[in-house]
Amino acid sequence: MSTGPGTGTDAGAGMSGGAGPGTSSWTVQVTLTEVEGTTRANAVLEPAAKHEVHGEGVARRHPLDEEDHRIGDELAVARALSDLAHQLLDMAAQDIEGHTHRPAALRL
Repeated sequence: MSTGPGTGTDAGAGMSGGAGPGTSSWTVQVTLTEVEGTTRANAVLEPAAKHEVHGEGVARRHPLDEEDHRIGDELAVARALSDLAHQLLDMAAQDIEGHTHRPAALRL
C-alpha cells in the first residue's frame, strides 16, 4: 500500500523518496503468517521519520467458526495498520512537543 501523489492522501513534506519539497511517498509492507487458526500481520512503514515503524496485529479463529482465511487476514492486517497509525500519532505528538515545548493532544 502506498500513500502520496494520486492516492488522495498527503503524507507531508520531509520524508525521503519524494519528488519535490511538498511531495513524498511512503510504503507499507504487510506480511501475514497463519499457524493453527491464529493469523499474525506485521506492517512495516519505510521510511518513517527517523526509523522503520512496525505495527503488529493478531486474529484468532474461534474453533466453532467456519474456516475462512480471508477474514483472519483482514482482521490481522487492520489491527497491524491501526497499531502503526497509533505509533505514528505518538511520534508526531513527540515531535510537536519538541518544537512547541507544550503537550500535544492528538487523536486518531
